[in-house]
Amino acid sequence: NKLSYALGQYEGVIAKVSPVLLTLFKPHLDEMEQAIAPGLTLLTWSSMNIDMYLASVHAALFKLDELVTKADDIVSNRIERNLEAIRSCLLVDLPEDGAPHASTGPERFVAMQKRRVAEQGAAMLSKHEEIEAAVNDLITIIATSPLQRPGSAGGRPATPGAQPMPPVDAAEAARIKAHFATAVYDAVLVATYRSLDELKTRVGSRASGGFLYLDRPFFEVNVNLTVPDISMSPSLEDIQEAVNHT
Repeated sequence: NKLSYALGQYEGVIAKVSPVLLTLFKPHLDEMEQAIAPGLTLLTWSSMNIDMYLASVHAALFKLDELVTKADDIVSNRIERNLEAIRSCLLVDLPEDGAPHASTGPERFVAMQKRRVAEQGAAMLSKHEEIEAAVNDLITIIATSPLQRPGSAGGRPATPGAQPMPPVDAAEAARIKAHFATAVYDAVLVATYRSLDELKTRVGSRASGGFLYLDRPFFEVNVNLTVPDISMSPSLEDIQEAVNHT
């Protein structure tokens, strides 16, 4: 029962490992497999050292679970949380209906968007730097966690002390960094699409709010009637140019 419980816990720990990190975790998973192996091949339930074997399995499982939990904490709280913050960034400044200066001219509109993009761009860059630092810490904490010296095949616990991890393959580290760099790029795309959709909704033509309530137009325009011509200032071309400039 104790061994079955430990194996069930092991499967639960493995399920928490992100697929992108499996290769980096391989030495630690191999260490766990080595701890379990004697019970699958050499030991019998009448063996004198079965208790020592179970103690060895539980110790290896505790060590692996602790490392996986630390890695999962970095991914959840320092990477995914910052990715969500980037996705939530609104890259356009769109005053709500009824707010002061809800209507604006093209020049002021462009200035508002430049200011907004600069502010949100700085926030995104800060989040990206936090993600980059978290990825480096993630690789380091997994790659530098020492391995226990293997015990004997008879089921004795691992020899006290630790042996260093083999060096991380540069290509593997680059692959992991590229994975999260792509995740940042995708998050920026989500923020961009969301912002453009907000701009389209706010600037585009909409149905009236009713006879007693009309939405304020986004752009202020003057319409001049000089029979037989009608002119607008700013022109539709100027307004379109301002939107395109954004």
